[in-house]
Amino acid sequence: MNQQTNNNKIVVVIDPCTTGYNVALEIYRRGYQVIALWSSNLKITLRSCNSSKLFGNMNYVAEVEEKKTLEKTKKMLQQIAAINNKEGCKESSIVALLAGAETGVPLSDSLSEYMGLRSNGTLLNGSDRRDKYIQQELTRQAGVRAVWQISGTRFSPEVQSFLKTKSYPVIIKPNEGSGSDGVKLCSSFQEAKDHFNLLLGSDSCIANKGYDTVLCQEYLSGKEYVVDHVSRDSVHKTAMVWVYDKGPANGANFVLFGMKPVDPTSDVAIALINYTRNVLDAISFANGPSHTEVMMTPDGPCLVEVNCRACGISGIWIPVAEALTGGYSQVDMTADAFLDSTAWLNIPDKPAYPSKSSGQNVMLVSYSEGTVESTPGIDKIRQLPSFVALDTDIEVGDSIQKTTQLCSLLGIVALCNEDAEMLEKDVRFIRSMENQNDFFIYSAKDGKEDDNNNEDIEKN
Repeated sequence: MNQQTNNNKIVVVIDPCTTGYNVALEIYRRGYQVIALWSSNLKITLRSCNSSKLFGNMNYVAEVEEKKTLEKTKKMLQQIAAINNKEGCKESSIVALLAGAETGVPLSDSLSEYMGLRSNGTLLNGSDRRDKYIQQELTRQAGVRAVWQISGTRFSPEVQSFLKTKSYPVIIKPNEGSGSDGVKLCSSFQEAKDHFNLLLGSDSCIANKGYDTVLCQEYLSGKEYVVDHVSRDSVHKTAMVWVYDKGPANGANFVLFGMKPVDPTSDVAIALINYTRNVLDAISFANGPSHTEVMMTPDGPCLVEVNCRACGISGIWIPVAEALTGGYSQVDMTADAFLDSTAWLNIPDKPAYPSKSSGQNVMLVSYSEGTVESTPGIDKIRQLPSFVALDTDIEVGDSIQKTTQLCSLLGIVALCNEDAEMLEKDVRFIRSMENQNDFFIYSAKDGKEDDNNNEDIEKN
């Protein structure tokens, strides 16, 4: 689409951080003006969490805060649009509004609906589409496999009864958590009770609001997959299928070690894709990107959760996806879905196979703690034959903690190589450094030697 025809059009991206920044950047590069609307839900410290160092900078026409009401927020956006209208037209030129990060989903759903723009709309009774309990119940009501669960704002008799009648282990987690934050596999009633009470009122990894509701769910055994889609008017197109490499580390059960691509034409991928599209329909998700986690159990696919935004982790996966598909990713698919109907029609139902290259995303896990004196291991990663990009904020002088969740990863590496064996060799090299705590040299006063015996290192 000609950029000259777009410069009088404005797109609002709510909380354009992590991959939301990449979505905003793609729209900006197509010639649109972009307003960054920061929701009251997002921690202010996360506004700068973007991949500008990797993908380039952009200029927002405005950065503004969510107002107390939808009407006031709408009026503010329309005033900005009128002031920046290239043709001097008094009418608003806002053509789309969408969520960048998870925290922006509730405002995106309600404000886009209120403004008459392309929208998923609000659910009945004011329920939050991000709520993992709501997602499972809507899925079950649609006749699709879902987990057995109960949710509570206190450790009520109903919650206790559920935990006393279900077999262990069980999963205890926040209703609206992110990045495995607060998720724990509990092997006894007492452990479940303790973690339930620990989560109530605890801080969120990304949101200003603490956790006021906790979810108890049956434990799903099997492999966990990710099915990324982009939707337009309830037509769902698959962007990528990934399989998670998750395991125990530093006392946590579900540390993410990596994301590996899955052949989208394989039997397992077809089952996952069909199941996921049924879930998206069940939660009335009709427009935009989605990042759905599904467990492939012995009985077939079962929902873990739907993240109603693009795949996260700062967009570092984008070059890997583009290499695998031959040139497109969930980010430009999202821009097409909202802004270019012709290009949207030309996107395939799912990526072709065989893939154009071999690639995966490797998460860097820390088994040690200390103050960074130098980064020899990180520097070696950049020299690997398969290296594409590295996303890390670690600098000399920073204090490192052991990794227990997504927010405490050391960083993420994107690897691609036409030689699949070389790719695997590079992955093994990274894991070897990880297990030996060779990413950093720590300050001598930190006493690193005791950290090299971490009992969870055998994971890799």
